[in-house]
Amino acid sequence: MLFFSDPAQTVLPSVVYLAALLLVLVVIAFRGLPNSPLYRLRYVIVALFLWVYVTSTPLFANLLVQNLEEQYPIVRAQSSDHSPDNLIVVLTSGRVRSTLEGDHAFPDEAGWNRAFAAIGLWQQIGGRILFNGGPNAGDGRAVADRMAELARKTGIPDSAIIVDGRARNTHENIATTMPYINSDRVWLVTSAIHLPRAMAVTNTLGIKAIAYPCDFRGNKALGWRAWFPNHNGLQDFERALHELLGMVYYRLRGWT
Repeated sequence: MLFFSDPAQTVLPSVVYLAALLLVLVVIAFRGLPNSPLYRLRYVIVALFLWVYVTSTPLFANLLVQNLEEQYPIVRAQSSDHSPDNLIVVLTSGRVRSTLEGDHAFPDEAGWNRAFAAIGLWQQIGGRILFNGGPNAGDGRAVADRMAELARKTGIPDSAIIVDGRARNTHENIATTMPYINSDRVWLVTSAIHLPRAMAVTNTLGIKAIAYPCDFRGNKALGWRAWFPNHNGLQDFERALHELLGMVYYRLRGWT
């Protein structure tokens, strides 16, 4: 279990403890007197235990993550792809934090990974690179601005960088990209787990784009610890569930 490799999993209130508590209650309920409250609720407790176990165990979360990430293959840019007409669209990811210096927008881990992937792609194929999306902070700067800063520091000239921080969700990301498209050489850069939803919106809006996945989270080499609940499993399950529910919502809205 992760207890042996990460002391924080032991110290903090944990899904591990919740799963263990529910398992103990399952045993007590099935071994208790038929008229006891726990006995009458035994199947409810079993259902709760299974829900906690499945949603917090890396093995199951990893299956969902990989299913989403493998829908679009890894793309290797070729020298023949180099063109000034390329438009590399980077979908932002981050949040606004209230700090001692005021409110500022910060990319999260996925945001930085997307920025690095897009920068590497631009260095191979050239063209323009569009950092698209919010949220916006009180200082008027969006997550897109922060990601563009990284691009400038790596040597990408201002003439090749476009920043649009208006979008609040994936649908708006794609919709606000349309005015910048002047060719069919559009590359869509986002996390592999997010790409199915983003490409579904892109196709619905009639944009021909090359899916460029990055920020992979699926693990191809899970060990025995993957069978035990931990916080990391819960986080991965949340990411996958966010995308699955997002696709259902987008379909209901007619966005995909």
